[in-house]
Amino acid sequence: MQKKSEKVTIRIPELKWVSRFATIHGLEGSSLLLHRLPPDKAAQIFNKPPKNGPLPEKEDRVFQTPEQEYDQARFLDSKGKECIPAFYFKRAMHRASSFLPGVDYDEVGCAVRIPEVLLQLKFQKRVDRFDVGRLRGQTPNPIYRAEYFNWSARLPFSFVPSILTLESVINLLNHAGLVGVGSWRPSKKGGEHGRFEVR
Repeated sequence: MQKKSEKVTIRIPELKWVSRFATIHGLEGSSLLLHRLPPDKAAQIFNKPPKNGPLPEKEDRVFQTPEQEYDQARFLDSKGKECIPAFYFKRAMHRASSFLPGVDYDEVGCAVRIPEVLLQLKFQKRVDRFDVGRLRGQTPNPIYRAEYFNWSARLPFSFVPSILTLESVINLLNHAGLVGVGSWRPSKKGGEHGRFEVR
């Protein structure tokens, strides 16, 4: 007589999150370029006219002093401290996972959380930097950015230890340092800014 198959009980382990901090340091010779895009500038860029269409008329564009431009380009917290968005590092981790064999960031990303907060920057020196770009490849456009030298930040993160080890998260962050954060980073037009490592 054939025995009925026994019912198998599926046991799912309790989901536990572990919170840690990583101290991020910019690599020697790799300054950090940051440019916060004010809402009016974002509207000017993303509300695009038809391809090869004209830019907004001069009377519709808001002009400010260089000092105002530099002030708006920085990320500041409620106390006026210089900051960097934490999600920049999450984005760098996502990019780094694309060239790591056997890593699926859709899986890894679910097991790592980085809060969407501003992280206070520590730095030796800040320079107000002026460059010229092209808005939609047309008219030359002044770009006002803050450049930070010998910079660092304390990054909070959480992970699921049953899926990832702490060592794996730190290793992924270090690979993300090859990608970089901020403007003109290695993964953006081959720059050399924003490289970092975990110490």
